Amino acid sequence: MIKTTDTGEKAVPKMREEFSKRLICTSTSMNPTLKVSDMLQITPYSDSRKVQCGDVVAFYLPPKKCIVIHRVISVKDREIKTRGDNNKSPDSWIVNPEDIVGRVIYAQRGNRLVHIYSGLLGHMWTVLIRLSHLLRMMTFFPLRPFYYWLSNIGYLKRLWSYFNKIEIISFNRPNGIELQLFTGGRKIGRLPPRRAKWLIRRPFRLFIDEISLPKSRADYAHIHE
Repeated sequence: MIKTTDTGEKAVPKMREEFSKRLICTSTSMNPTLKVSDMLQITPYSDSRKVQCGDVVAFYLPPKKCIVIHRVISVKDREIKTRGDNNKSPDSWIVNPEDIVGRVIYAQRGNRLVHIYSGLLGHMWTVLIRLSHLLRMMTFFPLRPFYYWLSNIGYLKRLWSYFNKIEIISFNRPNGIELQLFTGGRKIGRLPPRRAKWLIRRPFRLFIDEISLPKSRADYAHIHE
């Protein structure tokens, strides 16, 4: 979500024009299509290109204090329903055409420009995402007890820390400070603002001593004093 400061109805056209070029992704609800810190290129809709199922759209939520970027899953008259690619269920709200800022066409991810599929290709892409999620869960579920047993073995964590350098970097987010965990230049975990539990990617939880990681911005500052 992107917060805005002006809530007046008369300011909406100006806000729409301002955000119709670039936005920064700050949520994981569209993973893996969009990732946190992606710079998003937005294009407004026109008479020749209407909203379609499969489009990734940026739209205002009432009372127009923030912008959400989710994928369109149905279009019926003036009622548009959306859902995040990483969410288990559709959004609870109905989007009106006048609330839509535009369609996401590209994501700048570091030095790489990622094309964002729309329409039928976008719908097919989400089907593949959900199938991959299902396959991963089917694979991981039988191994879950063994995985958590291994994650509690201190020897693996000590061995990993001996050969691999762990780095923690803080990032300013609209809702607070986010800490991110890196090893070998690869992000393997993050601590979102106002949360006390780290989100560490599998299988790295086997090798990371989560107890030793900072649980807040204050802990992080104390470590770097």
